[in-house]
Amino acid sequence: MGCELHLEICQHSYSTLSKEQILEAVNTELSTWLEIYLDTIIYGKDCTNLVLKEHVESMVCSDYSSLEKEKVYIQEAVFKFYIYSLTQEMAATETLQSDSEELSVASHWVLPSIEFHHIWQHLFYDSTGKTSLCKALAQKAVIRMRDYFTHGEFIEINSHSLFSKWFSESGKLVMKLFDEIRNLVQDTKALICILIDEVESLAHARKSCANGTEPSDSIRVVNALLTQLDQIKRYPNVLILTTSNMTEAIDLAFVDRADIKQYLGFPSEVAIYHIYRSCLRELMRTGVLNHKEICDISELKMLGYEETSNTKNSLKLLEICRASVGLTGRALRKMPFLAHALYLSGVSISLSQFLKAMQLVIEKRKRESLQ
Repeated sequence: MGCELHLEICQHSYSTLSKEQILEAVNTELSTWLEIYLDTIIYGKDCTNLVLKEHVESMVCSDYSSLEKEKVYIQEAVFKFYIYSLTQEMAATETLQSDSEELSVASHWVLPSIEFHHIWQHLFYDSTGKTSLCKALAQKAVIRMRDYFTHGEFIEINSHSLFSKWFSESGKLVMKLFDEIRNLVQDTKALICILIDEVESLAHARKSCANGTEPSDSIRVVNALLTQLDQIKRYPNVLILTTSNMTEAIDLAFVDRADIKQYLGFPSEVAIYHIYRSCLRELMRTGVLNHKEICDISELKMLGYEETSNTKNSLKLLEICRASVGLTGRALRKMPFLAHALYLSGVSISLSQFLKAMQLVIEKRKRESLQ
């Protein structure tokens, strides 16, 4: 039996071709390939097939039977295809009326969204951004479940905006918001993904309220949230996602309702290498850096981390990664930007020069953290 591969095909929004025509062009293109790389973005403009050049933005192939494979021979593959187009609209703001005040309580995207495009390919494990993972997961679910849902809706709740200065009003705002979400859920052809970021703001432990360390109105908010979640999770087209940096502050009744609980720590040395490498390759693509090959971490391992003219810069980057352990993913992605802003200028910079600037930024950050 062949290796089952999942090939996601992003059709340009302006394309009027049918899915059958796109599929025929993809199969024609694949018949000319010897192998296909996994979890690598393949752009339509780089294909030889003229239909794909004009009508397909990109393709990504995945295999979840093995995390070790980098590529698969076409003759050994059995493909499952997912063809989709991206919605071009940016996020809409959902508001609620509270007395004379209009509150922005959530951001609303229609999926698959251009804003979430390829986030999945830029997640690096064993650690990654929590919010980015939730957005990527929602986008992936909508793409993969096209046989069941025509589209998706992604609602990111702004937890802090649901707190009112008026007594007992916060619990009512939570119920109003979920009433609006329940209207969306009535469309059974839509997968509704709800993200509550920093959920401890809404679901903090009621025990602390009872002890008098939190206002009693907070208990009403937690009760309202739990009640609304119990009601809405009965629908088969709802996916609820939450994130938190303060797990010990979350009410146990809320934790018990979570089917999957996943801890995401700081990026490891290997994850940092992937993050920095992707940033540097993007800077090369845009001309800020001169093009120079950066080895994949698996290549360095295979070569025994031996220093040669080809691996010198990659090993220097690995050294910078070791010095960066303990930084968040958000901070890591700022390092190349800060290196250019503080120590360099212009374009067509050599990679070795840029790596020296990155090292200076890391050293500067460490000194600042000790102050």
